[in-house]
Amino acid sequence: MKNYLYVLFLACLLGSCLEKVDLASLNGSKWELTELPGKTLPANGKGTLNIDGNKIGGKAFCNGFGGSVEVTGNKIRIGEIISTKMFCEQLSEFEQAYISALERANTVKMEGAKLVLSDDGQKLLVFSKTN
Repeated sequence: MKNYLYVLFLACLLGSCLEKVDLASLNGSKWELTELPGKTLPANGKGTLNIDGNKIGGKAFCNGFGGSVEVTGNKIRIGEIISTKMFCEQLSEFEQAYISALERANTVKMEGAKLVLSDDGQKLLVFSKTN
């Protein structure tokens, strides 16, 4: 029993180490939103996320956006996001949900080739790498 607990503890410890993401490893990466839980993504627009140093940018289905980002271990903090203000009636619901989720995200991890942003364990956004 003691050996079983030791192996379980070691597996948990190694698993938590694998989830940590380094901002340097994300630098220069480009991502496309593949999941926005609770919504079916529209065919006529897409969400993207580009990470360049401590800056983020991309497209929120209609408008471009930018902001700052800090990553420490598996914690992420995205600063105030600014965006263009074009009106896209069919995409505004998705755009608002996407920007809100980016601002709420406080955890980042890699799941295989996917980048996952969460808020205290609640999955908010899932991205696939495009470059």
